[in-house]
Amino acid sequence: MTSYSFKNYDKYSMESIHNSLQLSYCHFLKENSFKSQE
Repeated sequence: MTSYSFKNYDKYSMESIHNSLQLSYCHFLKENSFKSQE
């Protein structure tokens, strides 16, 4: 039971980390493209 919950939690945290990384990367790309357009 404990290991099962831990696996689920680990999977969830990996997904959220991945999502936040994607968000920051998208934001970074937007900032850069905006700067280069000026």
